[in-house]
Parts: sequence; C-alpha cells; structure tokens
Amino acid sequence: MRSHRKRFGFTLAEVLITLGVIGVVAALTIPQLVGTYKRKVVEARLSKFYSVMNQAIARSIEEHGDIPFESFSTNDNSEYLLNWYKEYVTKYITTIKEIKQSGSYVKIIFNDGSGFHSVLVQQSSKIYLYYFIDARNEWASFDGKNTFFFVYNPESKQVETFWQNQSYASKKSLCYNPNQKNSCAAVIQANGWKIPDDYPWIR
Repeated sequence: MRSHRKRFGFTLAEVLITLGVIGVVAALTIPQLVGTYKRKVVEARLSKFYSVMNQAIARSIEEHGDIPFESFSTNDNSEYLLNWYKEYVTKYITTIKEIKQSGSYVKIIFNDGSGFHSVLVQQSSKIYLYYFIDARNEWASFDGKNTFFFVYNPESKQVETFWQNQSYASKKSLCYNPNQKNSCAAVIQANGWKIPDDYPWIR
C-alpha cells in the first residue's frame, strides 16, 4: 500500500538563494575578521617584544651591575653590536631562533617568526631596533603594519618605543603622517598596547 505522506525538500532555486545569502554574509564578515586577527597579532607581538627585551635587560643588569655602551665615529659597528647583544641581551632570551651579522646591521629572529634589525649609527646615543611582526616581510621603512621603531636608551637602560616620552598628541601626529609612521609603536603602547579605533594603517 502506497504512502500518501508528503515529501518535503528544497528546490534548486531555494538552495541557490541560500548559498547566495551565505556568500554575501561571508563577503561582509570575513574581511572584518581578518582585520581583527591582524590587529590582535600586532598588539600581542609588540607588547611581547617590549616585555621580553626589557626583562632580558633587567636580568643582565642584575648579573653585570651595569651595561656598558659605546658610541662610534662610523656606521660600521655591527661586530661590536653583535657582541653587545650576545653578552648583555640575547643570552637571557630563550625564544631566539637566529642571530646573525649583516653589513652594518645585526639581525635577530624569534621562534614566532617576528624579529628585528638593529643598528648603531655614528655618534648615536641610542641603539635603533627595527622590529618586524613578520620577519619574512621585513622592510626598512616604518609602515605601521609590519615594521615598528624601537630604541635602546643607555640612560634609562631600557628598550623604548620611539617617542615614548612625548605627548600622545605628538606621537599620534607623527604616526598618522604617511611620510613618517615611526612613532606608531608608541601610539599603540600609550593606548595600553591596543590599536586605536581610528588607527589608519591596519583596518
């Protein structure tokens, strides 16, 4: 005896409409999710870099009592800088994957794929650190997305963000200038290591 119960299902048109709606929703939400993820990665790695470097320096001071620092009349100081890092900083950091000397720079890569170039320019009172969120995409200029500027200040015995001690307005004006961007780490630091809502370089 045949059953007279109705069979329910989706027509091809209904399936296509549903898939279209899902596609539109995905197109609207995925870029936002990707942007949020990028922001979180930048925030976490900047904060971690600042913390790890200063913890290493604090341990070095405990052991040595002080951290010597020299200035030079030329830019060819990478050998001195390499030895300086190995003696006073990097031996206190367990997450370093690679350290090498390259021209006037010392390059240090961490296990998480981030890293930095460091240089001691002639007559400088500070060591410059060019930090890369992703060291595979390292770029010499500051873009506020992957490349950020830090310095080691021999007077304070700390790694600092560039313009760390300036007013927030000054940091922001420099960071938000497309021809500068070198105080962007300081802006994020001043905001509790969170990227401000109006930050122009990471959406």
